[in-house]
Amino acid sequence: MKESRWQTLTARIATSVVVFMLVSGGHVMPVRAQSLDIPSSSVLEAQRVANSLRLASKLLCSGVFVSGRPAERVIEEDLHWSQYNFFDWQNVSWQIDRAKGTTRLELNSPSHSKVTLLAESLFEEGYGCSLLPDSATGLLLSRPARIVSKDSPVSELPRAQPDIELERVLDWAFDSDNGYGQQDTRAVLVVKDGALLAERYASGFDAAKPQLGWSMGKSIAAILLGAYALQSNLDIDAPVSIDPWQRGDDPRRAVTPRHLLNMAAGLRFANPSFGDMLYYTELHDHESVYFRAQDVASFVLGQPLQHVPGEQFAYRNTNTLGIMALLRQKLGDERFFRFADEALFSKIGAASMTLETDIAGNPIISGFVYGTARDWARLGLLVLNDGVVDEKRVFPAGWRDEVLLQPSPANKRYGGQMWLNATQSMAGVPADTGYFLGWGGQVVLVVPSENLVLVRLGLSEDAYFDYLDELTKRVLQAIERSG
Repeated sequence: MKESRWQTLTARIATSVVVFMLVSGGHVMPVRAQSLDIPSSSVLEAQRVANSLRLASKLLCSGVFVSGRPAERVIEEDLHWSQYNFFDWQNVSWQIDRAKGTTRLELNSPSHSKVTLLAESLFEEGYGCSLLPDSATGLLLSRPARIVSKDSPVSELPRAQPDIELERVLDWAFDSDNGYGQQDTRAVLVVKDGALLAERYASGFDAAKPQLGWSMGKSIAAILLGAYALQSNLDIDAPVSIDPWQRGDDPRRAVTPRHLLNMAAGLRFANPSFGDMLYYTELHDHESVYFRAQDVASFVLGQPLQHVPGEQFAYRNTNTLGIMALLRQKLGDERFFRFADEALFSKIGAASMTLETDIAGNPIISGFVYGTARDWARLGLLVLNDGVVDEKRVFPAGWRDEVLLQPSPANKRYGGQMWLNATQSMAGVPADTGYFLGWGGQVVLVVPSENLVLVRLGLSEDAYFDYLDELTKRVLQAIERSG
């Protein structure tokens, strides 16, 4: 029954020009179609519309059920975003069923009364929202109830006395006329020497409200791999031994965990730019993990090599999701579903963190991760302290400097799923800084030389690197003046 249901669901979401799905022995494996002919511009535009509607459904679901925000504010403040909005909201109606935990978007043809497109997402307590394929009513598997300890000694960050210098910096950070364009900053936290020195939120946000981190989740994947390495003595420079890559003379056998960490595994995963005709279509591999309601692990593991592993840097979700696929294979489903909580979140008191999944239970950790600003800060503190919290170790000693902050041979500005300021691309930020970075300007800066963690959450329209550079410089200057 389960395999039959899976076949039915995948048949609905497969697109012939991209992949077709083969089901064998209960395992789903994506295989590239022989022809990669580019569809007509009208077909591509239709795909963009459908895909952006699907993403909007998922983000609305998460905004309401995970973040606890009013639906109208999520739509107005988040979903009218130009880069991911290829339909006219005037033609969209939406429904939220709080009893069932679902959101439903309907896009109507402007010239006809009938519905032309539907997109639905489902909320599951503890696991966030998942985008559903057409006609699906639930996920493909059941998972254990999440248990995240809230009793950790670090559940409340130590607070320092208010500092007037830092408060002035926060005034500047939230000022729409600060000279850095539209930043829409929603949270800023400054943690120095383990103490919370400053914290502020925009209207509609507070310390208890989880916010979307987008690609900051990639850094969590590297931390989780470190937690697994602590328990298993994993050699990150040995081949990953992922099942689909072990057959015969498959060249993917050469891929190591470090290649995945460094965004250098060499797997083909198309990521066209915003102005490209393939952007947000079914041929946009990098973003499709967010809008295609598919088994992302099988999709990722089915990609062929495009480059020799380790030779070229390519910022692709395939690397991050490959790390999670490796962990799921090594841990097995029962342990995997509890691993992030038991090995990481409960230990650091980060009870709000939510790793959202696809319909098959794979965390789409490359982007769909929610957490409060304080819990993002706790993750930064864990990195700052090289994996130690409350005198207990979460990942191996040296993982911070030898993995997370170790520059990739293929790109000196990138480490192990963390960006680096080693080349001083941000002049006001110390060179030893590493940072989680998510789309729209989600940032957790980790500055070892200053024993500092800086969190900024928001949705920037303009160049947020210049803004972040200035914000960090002002924070450091304020701390120095305060002595």
